Amino acid sequence: MRKMVICYAEGVPDSWEAFCVDFDLAVQGRSFEEVYHKLDQQIGVFLEGVMALPENERTYLLNRRMPLIERIKLFFKVSWSIFSNRGNKLHHTYDVPVNSGPAAV
Repeated sequence: MRKMVICYAEGVPDSWEAFCVDFDLAVQGRSFEEVYHKLDQQIGVFLEGVMALPENERTYLLNRRMPLIERIKLFFKVSWSIFSNRGNKLHHTYDVPVNSGPAAV
């Protein structure tokens, strides 16, 4: 089984953050490429650990999400960046495909 997860990165030169909304993970770095790769690695490590757990714990962790208030804040932040067309920040959203079934790891 494959699952698409929602991730978001935001930053200015030398200061970037990336978030995996679906697994409530975050990383920081100096460039978009750095946070993209760090988040990809963190998702991989997270999934390796989760797949070693009993099924009930695995199901819980694979379905956990960023707290609702944080998801709302993120929604407004992304909306604001789209509508304000600020030139001093670069935003990029992307989906990272991950396997979520027992054969994933």
